[in-house]
Amino acid sequence: MEDLYFDKQPFVISFVSVCSGAGKTTLIEKVIELLVQKGYRVGVLKHDAHKFEIDKKGKDSWRFANAGAQNVIISSKEKLAMISKLDDYISIDKILNLFSDMDIVIIEGFKASIYPKIEVHRKKVSKQLLFLNQDAENSNYIAVATDERLSGIKNLDINNPARVATFIESKYKTIKSNNINSNNINSSNINLSNINSSEINTNYLNIDEINSDLSKENFNNEFATSVQIEKVINLDAGDINLYDEELITEHRLELNIKVKDEVHQHTFFCTPEHMKELIVGHLICSQLINDVEEIKDLQIEKSGDKAYVTIFKGNNINENNIKYNKEDNNEKNPVLFNPNIIFESMNRNLSCSKLFCKTGGAHCIGYMDNNGYIGFFEDVGRHNALDKLIGYLYINNIDTKEFAVILSGRLSQDMVMKCINAKIYMIIAKSAPTNLSFELCRQNDITLVGFVRKNRLNVYNQGSRLQVFKTDALELLSALPETTDLKSVRKKVLNESLFIRNT
Repeated sequence: MEDLYFDKQPFVISFVSVCSGAGKTTLIEKVIELLVQKGYRVGVLKHDAHKFEIDKKGKDSWRFANAGAQNVIISSKEKLAMISKLDDYISIDKILNLFSDMDIVIIEGFKASIYPKIEVHRKKVSKQLLFLNQDAENSNYIAVATDERLSGIKNLDINNPARVATFIESKYKTIKSNNINSNNINSSNINLSNINSSEINTNYLNIDEINSDLSKENFNNEFATSVQIEKVINLDAGDINLYDEELITEHRLELNIKVKDEVHQHTFFCTPEHMKELIVGHLICSQLINDVEEIKDLQIEKSGDKAYVTIFKGNNINENNIKYNKEDNNEKNPVLFNPNIIFESMNRNLSCSKLFCKTGGAHCIGYMDNNGYIGFFEDVGRHNALDKLIGYLYINNIDTKEFAVILSGRLSQDMVMKCINAKIYMIIAKSAPTNLSFELCRQNDITLVGFVRKNRLNVYNQGSRLQVFKTDALELLSALPETTDLKSVRKKVLNESLFIRNT
């Protein structure tokens, strides 16, 4: 199916300069970091006019290529590299096919390419300017990153990479928006009834397996996850620009819940997708049901504004009686989550949300097991996103007990309450928990991991079911006298906790 937000071709932009020394590579490096922080998937194609080698003489891959292999591919868990022998230069277009899953591809060099270019210029390095060369395709030069004021072209401060990154982002959004319009896809007219929701959330979520009674669509109107606002005024370091901006949709859904002879009402302000999952997750998290089999009927009006659910029985929410049933707790060995996989999963969760990249206004809640990241749901509200994920798991009869949920923000007690009621035993957050959320996790045997940043994390509470470090390894660390050499002991703890597994 077509991408809901953008066409599948990446946005390509080239950085060029008259000669070396202008700081082109340094600027590109900083721009990449800034774009990745915003959630974009960035690829780079570098031109080299010389004969380069990336393999070492004597290595297995070198020996294979030297023996006559046309292509040699080296693959590991973290990286994949291909060495291919060429008779002549290969066209840029063919190389760019390797970047089909990227949002933005930056080209360094290739001055003769047809792609839009930013010239990198410093007045002390060279007085020449490529965009003024009459032999060049002047229309392809869209800006100059420079340390002086130049006329006849857009000026970007070479010493302000954030401004350059914002400029590229604005061009990316404008061009992608034009591509959508040219394909007669109106961002306010996306028909969710014809979309496989597994494809919305990447291939990790197979919504096709939903319980048949709940998989029937009860509405077929067209809903949009975002709307476009024209001529937003952007002020950045004294530079003013006008460009179109996407705002996330906040949709009002009124849910009527019939329990025995009583009717309760709840109103959501949500992103208008995965409404069934949202409703089921809400019922689970509110302890109105313990299983989807208790749902007798679920209907959503064609307008998408109202929904009706009838359940066989209802349990009043009792916040003073929310502890997990700890039966069978000690019958199985605890499941260990390698911190390296936690770091990797957090990074994927922060970067895979296209709706966030498009609007900057979405919350993303992912989930993983001890083998790695699985998938995510997103919404204008983080509570809604968690409800959608939990609803999906229960609709598909997926046992939640060996999964961890991943939060892109802070962890509050109400989010922990939802996990408690859904029987989720591990929570991983990018930020810190509150004292009440910590206390709830401690009381309910939930492993709580916070401040997951690059290669560091805090385990605030380690439950008995899902663990990051082996209990006996931690006991060894806790029992150390103050005079003990900590370096060797820490290494032992890391080894025993599987921290350096697969390295």
